[in-house]
Amino acid sequence: MDNNVKLSIVVPMYNSEKYIVNCLYSLLNQEIPNENYEIIVVNDGSTDNGEKLVKKYKEKHSNIKIITVKNGGQSYARNIGMDNAVGEYIFFVDSDDYISYNSISKVLDKTIKNNLDMMFFDLKRVEDNSKVKCDYNDDNEVKIVDGIKYFADNNVNNGPWHFFISRRFIKKNNLRFIEGRFCEDGMFLIACIFEAKSVSKCNTDIYRYVVRQNSTTTKKSREHLIKMIDDFMYAINYINDFYKTAVKNNYPEEFLCRLKSRRNSYIFFMQIRMIKHKVGFKYASEVIRRLEESNCYKYKRMKKSEYGDLKTTIIWLILNNKLLFCSLCWF
Repeated sequence: MDNNVKLSIVVPMYNSEKYIVNCLYSLLNQEIPNENYEIIVVNDGSTDNGEKLVKKYKEKHSNIKIITVKNGGQSYARNIGMDNAVGEYIFFVDSDDYISYNSISKVLDKTIKNNLDMMFFDLKRVEDNSKVKCDYNDDNEVKIVDGIKYFADNNVNNGPWHFFISRRFIKKNNLRFIEGRFCEDGMFLIACIFEAKSVSKCNTDIYRYVVRQNSTTTKKSREHLIKMIDDFMYAINYINDFYKTAVKNNYPEEFLCRLKSRRNSYIFFMQIRMIKHKVGFKYASEVIRRLEESNCYKYKRMKKSEYGDLKTTIIWLILNNKLLFCSLCWF
């Protein structure tokens, strides 16, 4: 089977018994022979019945693999999946999301035919499991650029769910998800973009990102918040290092603008969380001091095409006033 596998779909799973069946059903409802793709479910130490449900599907579908590991987080599970994949390309799907039916065959064929490092496609944010129809499928010619050009010309989502990525490309550049960190998706994306030499986009709505109130990004405990802020700072400095490299090597101005805007968006949303959860004047001042040391504060507005509305502009002005921001974190 291994020699025929064109695509490895990596699904990290943690306590997803409510969603994993719908996810698997969508992945199996594709116009691709089973021998041409594999579904690797990485059970990240789940304590529910998710693994049993996957095993039932595995009995009927030989292209499903399940790997059970101790809980190490989503990045760890994705890295395990990558390490065990045998397909030419890898596609990351979260266990509580799904994909549109019969949507990946044409896109995958174009990706393989053009030997791309990355092929991007569209995703839709949805609130339920009913949006299974692929509403549009691009039959236009593939336009190939490098990662720098693609990022400069497009509003690229941080998530790893809206592209196929070459396994050869991943291995060659030793690309990994940073484990134990929030914002790992965005950091992985930037690392990929910097190395990619052949990138394209197919206007096909494949992925369904299900918005859920109990997702890991909506937890509100103090402990989680402090960890999240620390991870934001890590991501800000990570992207800032790439930005410095890009400036040093005279990368195109539009790319620099987008990269800086991506970094600034992390600062912006980190500050919003800090105000919302009243982290305190002293703690807020310390965070601003760390940003100033990295030459990341005060920061310019994000790109208008990404965050250009009046409300965002007003909030940005408040966040760039150190005294006002720290006070809002207190009152």
